[in-house]
Amino acid sequence: MHRIDVGLVTDLEPVNPVDVPVTAVGALKSYKLAAKAISWLQSLPSRNISLLCDVLVREVSDLTGYERVMAYKFHEDEHGEVIAECRKSDLEPDLGLHYPATDIPQSSPWLPTSASLVMSITICEHKDEATGGDQQQKGQKLWGLVVCHHTSPMLVPFPLRYACEFLIQVFGVQLNKEVELAAQTKEMHILQTQPLLCDMLLRDASIGIFTQSPNDMDLVKSDGAALYF
Repeated sequence: MHRIDVGLVTDLEPVNPVDVPVTAVGALKSYKLAAKAISWLQSLPSRNISLLCDVLVREVSDLTGYERVMAYKFHEDEHGEVIAECRKSDLEPDLGLHYPATDIPQSSPWLPTSASLVMSITICEHKDEATGGDQQQKGQKLWGLVVCHHTSPMLVPFPLRYACEFLIQVFGVQLNKEVELAAQTKEMHILQTQPLLCDMLLRDASIGIFTQSPNDMDLVKSDGAALYF
């Protein structure tokens, strides 16, 4: 059900009662459809979000049959980027294209889309406590989307969509571990670098924080730096 200007629209579709995932038989069928993909995701090496996304889009493509499947990541500035893609060889790539968050690519500039499927990717959001800077879980954060396109109309049965939901949930758990690991690694790097730069300043070697290694570019994410002395 969703809202439009004049009221509510309810979408209905015929399903086989034994296929509905709320039953034990239906849930087991959906899980079996996604089992191979889930096992593969869980076996991947850590510290490689790019590989994790590449495997996800390939598995969603294999499960659903869509001609193009993309993993789309949101950025802090409310834009996003296609970071992984699986597509038919005769289609132009979307990989690396940037979109504003208000123009999520539900239709591709390279593909006249007659069917689409969009799934949200969420991770745990954390906030710093006022005392000590410890991390406290805040809630769910929308990290990105999996967007599927097809040039002709197609129906993805409900058990298969539910299998995709299983897969996305497992991916979200794996991704959350990677995001937390990256944050911990970044924090450790800052804690190790900051005393070295402070020591340069205390020794009246200010230029060294730009010319030596490590330097201030190892602390601040930027494309360049200048010293005004």
